[in-house]
Amino acid sequence: MVTVASHGYRWIDYQYMGEASEREHIRKAVAITTEVCGTRPVGMYQGKPNINTRKLVVEEGGFLYDSDCYSDDLPFWNTEYGRPHLVIPYTLDVNDMRFATPQGFNCGDQFYTYLKVGSADRKGCARSI
Repeated sequence: MVTVASHGYRWIDYQYMGEASEREHIRKAVAITTEVCGTRPVGMYQGKPNINTRKLVVEEGGFLYDSDCYSDDLPFWNTEYGRPHLVIPYTLDVNDMRFATPQGFNCGDQFYTYLKVGSADRKGCARSI
């Protein structure tokens, strides 16, 4: 079974976007991801969220988690919006973003080894591969 997560409809700063517009962007992201991948996304990462993002993700109802959090290394449950919602913090440590920085990895094998060798120390961290 393949699971996918959405990086949102547009890679923009949602800080000042209105709630109705962001709701529509989340709806479009789900529709496009489902059409392209053949399965609905189970996770959401807007990347540049605002105070409404998590509420809208929970309201949309089909996500198992979101990763719009940078305040911790460990997953946690958010219960602010009427039901438990899993938050898996986004990390730059255990992420393919390491390829984009000079101090990152030079090849995929280095990244794989890093994940495999140290995986016991990073249980539950968000991994974007």
